[in-house]
Amino acid sequence: MQTIEHLRAAVQVAHTAVARARRHGLLPSPSSLVCVDCGRPALFYDHREYAKPLDVEPVCRSCNVRRGPAIDSPVRRSTKVEG
Repeated sequence: MQTIEHLRAAVQVAHTAVARARRHGLLPSPSSLVCVDCGRPALFYDHREYAKPLDVEPVCRSCNVRRGPAIDSPVRRSTKVEG
């Protein structure tokens, strides 16, 4: 099992990879796209798995919240109830 610190590092790597891809023109600004879930204007790129840093989808705020944390998110791990 991965430690919380390792998962947090993966989140940082993924966010940095998206920022660099945007800066170098490899990914457009999410605000120029529509949400893949509802079709409204997107505001964010959503990671479903931080281990895949550039595997992202544009989503609006409400869909981002509805989707919840990525499967390998430290938030998901720290709030998981054991037992």
